[in-house]
Amino acid sequence: MTNIFPFTRATWITLLLAHCTLPLMAQNLVNNGDFSNGSMVSGWAFTTDGSFDFSSLDASGDAGSGSGQLTNTATVAFGTSFASQCINGIVAGNSYDFGARIRFDSGNTQTASGRASLVVNFFNGPNCSGSNVGSSTTSNVLSTSTDTWIQVEILGFAAPTGAVSVQVSLFTNKTEDSGSLTVNFDDVVFGPMGSLPVELSQIWIE
Repeated sequence: MTNIFPFTRATWITLLLAHCTLPLMAQNLVNNGDFSNGSMVSGWAFTTDGSFDFSSLDASGDAGSGSGQLTNTATVAFGTSFASQCINGIVAGNSYDFGARIRFDSGNTQTASGRASLVVNFFNGPNCSGSNVGSSTTSNVLSTSTDTWIQVEILGFAAPTGAVSVQVSLFTNKTEDSGSLTVNFDDVVFGPMGSLPVELSQIWIE
């Protein structure tokens, strides 16, 4: 059969993917992980040194969204500061993805490098009660990388035996006992394997 269109099949599929949203992701269980909930950081708890506020700075440049801006003001060396939320309904043995996009501000007043990551802690009781039965963390982003968004992620992590809930934490560590360390977090994801975005630019059909 003669092709009456001036495009190959691969080109047509590429164009289709560019204009369609495909159901390639499992459900993200994080509440307000993209910080688009009315210019707020609702869903996140913060009880450590410093502050955790909404920022209009968005990892995707979306004017209608933003990010969570965490400022670590710990007065001890290697002081930590984090925002977190608890997720129930975890099934032990099931595989989960988690990740986030992290950005350090070039205006930080500490001179030594700090770090930031996404940390998950599993518990054997609901609402992150009971005993911690396991944890995992993404790779660290160093504060020497400024004014650029960096993606960190762990794919297919098996929930430990006994786990029924998980605490997801936006974690920072400030090397010095003075100054402040400001970090933005966006697109925070925790969910069944397949929850992290999958970019498909083209599918070839032979």
